[in-house]
Amino acid sequence: MSSSKSDPRRVDQVIHFHIPVEIQPDQADNELFTVGAVLLSLLGFVMRNRWASWGSLFLALCGSINEKVLTSSNEKKPFWTTFMFAIVSLTIQYIPLLLEPQLMD
Repeated sequence: MSSSKSDPRRVDQVIHFHIPVEIQPDQADNELFTVGAVLLSLLGFVMRNRWASWGSLFLALCGSINEKVLTSSNEKKPFWTTFMFAIVSLTIQYIPLLLEPQLMD
């Protein structure tokens, strides 16, 4: 501090900062499947659209197939919630057909 020659840093041991690139495209695809399945199942709830409900089930199954094997069980909860959203959306679509079959005639 008294002179510039007493600088304690060693120039040969300086490590420059680089932004780490840790993009995992597999994880991003799985997130897209999950978000798409939830949005389509909610569209099936609200708009009573059967195609959206079937699409949500398809995306939920694709997301579960493409999911990496995870070590902790806490990280698998979004898959089960997405899958249950799709199943409930399909159930809501087809319950009127099962309860009142005379309307179809």
